[in-house]
Amino acid sequence: MLRAHLVDDIRRAEVGAAERYGWDGLMQRAANALADRIALKVPPDLSILFLIGPGNNGGDGLFAAARLAGGGRSVHACLLDESRVHDVGLAQAVAAGVQIDDEPTEQRWVVDALFGIGASSGLRGKAAEWARWAHDSGVHVISV
Repeated sequence: MLRAHLVDDIRRAEVGAAERYGWDGLMQRAANALADRIALKVPPDLSILFLIGPGNNGGDGLFAAARLAGGGRSVHACLLDESRVHDVGLAQAVAAGVQIDDEPTEQRWVVDALFGIGASSGLRGKAAEWARWAHDSGVHVISV
């Protein structure tokens, strides 16, 4: 059975966790858990593509991508908006060997780190194109 949580409940939980770990610590915990899960699901010889949006969701994705690439995995990332990317996460990802691409290519495993609970409207522009590509190509999608 799927469980759903209200945005306000998630925000309260985040604030409580941030008080305990700090916002950077909370983001690192999320990224580590995501990287651990991906490492269990995706065969080690396959490339992983991260679709990176603005905000903390994209930051979580970049930190997870950095951890996977640092562990020897082939990792690519597409940035939705280079002017609004999580700078520290991007720097770590690039330093770890994540390849930055303009568009999705042949990867069969995709991590959706485009938008989180702060998103308020439907997908537009490049985000909508990438969602259509993921749907039409039948890739495996893991959402942050």
